[in-house]
Amino acid sequence: MRFGDSRIHVTDVDCMFVVERRGKFLWIEWKETDELLTDGQRILAEQLSRIHGFTVLVVRGNAGSPTTLERVFAGEWGDVKKTNKEDFQTRLDAWFEAANGVHSE
Repeated sequence: MRFGDSRIHVTDVDCMFVVERRGKFLWIEWKETDELLTDGQRILAEQLSRIHGFTVLVVRGNAGSPTTLERVFAGEWGDVKKTNKEDFQTRLDAWFEAANGVHSE
């Protein structure tokens, strides 16, 4: 595929998940523990994170067993945080509650 005379290429999103809830989007790219994002995947994550209503996460770990996550916010990469199944689910639950307009006290 070509896009004019640019160097644009389609990005290969291997294991991407997207959830929409009430106009809020959770975009997750899942990578194996030591797998790097391609340049295109990195650019996509950064650009999506600039869109109002998008939460962008890059999760690493074997399938179904997350070990780390990074949030990309307004084009900037946050710190790598350790996680596990329970912690990751807690974060998903918090995102869902926020998207629903429900806030924990």
